[in-house]
Amino acid sequence: MRINTKDGTKVDLPSVGMQTATSNDDGTATLVIDLNAPLEATVFELANEKYLAASAICDGTDEAVIAISKNALSSLPEDASVSDKAHALRSAVNAFIVEKNMSTAFGSASQTARSKEGDCSEHAVLLCGVLRAALIPSRGVMGMVYIQNYGGPNGVFGWHMWSQALIDNKWVDLDATLHTPFSVGHIATLTSSLSDEDFGAEMGGIIATIGNLEVEIVDDEKE
Repeated sequence: MRINTKDGTKVDLPSVGMQTATSNDDGTATLVIDLNAPLEATVFELANEKYLAASAICDGTDEAVIAISKNALSSLPEDASVSDKAHALRSAVNAFIVEKNMSTAFGSASQTARSKEGDCSEHAVLLCGVLRAALIPSRGVMGMVYIQNYGGPNGVFGWHMWSQALIDNKWVDLDATLHTPFSVGHIATLTSSLSDEDFGAEMGGIIATIGNLEVEIVDDEKE
């Protein structure tokens, strides 16, 4: 994918998870989404306790969140890998949120663990919460996703949120809104520890940033 901005400013997107971003001389950026090659976490990220800590939005120590996590892992063998656990938790959150709607304004993990409803943000935050309850470091990702058959025959890219789990020192993208773990139709613009001190500031300019991006699909996109 090639990304440019509507106002002509230079595109600045991160290389995170399964996304590699390369800046071009003309100010655009080329993105490659490789589902088989998640990127290594940095030394700082590996030592960052925020990815396991409870916060107001991602309260992985809440009893209802812990119950979902334990129930999802109960059928796995004791020697299950971190990857197997993370994928089981993603599937569990997808099944747990039975009302897929936008009636909640960014509900916390504990709220969603009781209401069983929400949109992409509730799926992402609850997944981060149950991952942390299972002692798997996690973070939220904000960006865009391709929505097929919406806004015309070619579809559109719209705002989206999903999760990343730290598995074998790599950030693995997981989207709990899907029936498959992830897809190449995602563009990450920001990652968040979902901590109380960082989350509000990180959310501040995200919508304006996403609204300024234009996406072109190019032939060398990897799957």
